[in-house]
Amino acid sequence: RIAPAVAIKSDGVFLVPLDVVKDAKELQIRLQNGEVFDDVSMISLDGRRNVATIKIRGVELKVAESPNADALKLGEKLTIVMHSPGNLWSETIASVTGSKMADEIQGAGQCFRVLQFEAELPGGIDGAIVLDASENPVAVLTNEVVAPINSGFAIPIASVKNLGDGASTRSFGNGKALTLPASLAALKLLRNPSKDPKDLLLSSKTIAVNSRTSL
Repeated sequence: RIAPAVAIKSDGVFLVPLDVVKDAKELQIRLQNGEVFDDVSMISLDGRRNVATIKIRGVELKVAESPNADALKLGEKLTIVMHSPGNLWSETIASVTGSKMADEIQGAGQCFRVLQFEAELPGGIDGAIVLDASENPVAVLTNEVVAPINSGFAIPIASVKNLGDGASTRSFGNGKALTLPASLAALKLLRNPSKDPKDLLLSSKTIAVNSRTSL
């Protein structure tokens, strides 16, 4: 499985969908600059919101401040960055439809706040990163999108950022043997070919998480 994640602390801590890593035997992280890290550990998780924090060692990251999702205005433009079938990275435009309790959205969960948006998302994606109009990461879409949808919800990063505090609680197996499919070796954007994907990923502080659940 391949999914995006977002840096939340400068010492190598990332926020990632829990479903992608919870049963992983091996884990590998690829930064947007091409660097690969095979030694990955988990710090904490929130099963209700389906998010986890993972960590790599020996890096100093530039981390963008995550705005308060509640401050976003109705209709405000968003950009969603994701791994989609056939493309390591793709992006699509979205718009804010509200900040509300998950209880108000069928199938979203209970007792936590989410950012709701309108966007055309393809099927087959394992989460996504939601950026505001200034391309700062504001939320993480943590659920797997099996079939195409035109609306969704994401977990505000500011509400779970503290999961990155503390020491590692679990080490994954060395991910050196994991490789990307040949079809995903080059970065490619689906919807905005005029924009350099490396520039987009640098500003969004995203990574690719490559995991395997069985040997």
